[in-house]
Amino acid sequence: KERLQVEGQLKRGSKAELGGSWNAVRTILRREGLRGFYPAYWVHQATWAPFNGLFFAIYEACKDAGVHGLGSGVVAGVAAGFLTNPMDLVKTRLQVARTDPSTFAYAGAFDCVGQILRREGPRAF
Repeated sequence: KERLQVEGQLKRGSKAELGGSWNAVRTILRREGLRGFYPAYWVHQATWAPFNGLFFAIYEACKDAGVHGLGSGVVAGVAAGFLTNPMDLVKTRLQVARTDPSTFAYAGAFDCVGQILRREGPRAF
């Protein structure tokens, strides 16, 4: 999904490489094998496990503080998203890296963090 979204934004000529969903599946499978469907898998786990833990902890704390219903869900979602956004940014950059290796030339998660800090500064996170 991320690759298809980024591919449409990159200036790479008039013809898209991945095209639609089914063509993307065939192209990724042919070029990269099954591993091509799981780039940044461990970074993804390192993002969503804390997100879910934070979400439910904050949600329960809101309910205990008297905030019920939609309010506690909104507060929990915003807070958990804010706290895990830096890892989510790294995950997304690694997932789309193969779309344009010259733009997204990362050797791994730590290299990605370092390059974002050097090129875009801490506010990028």
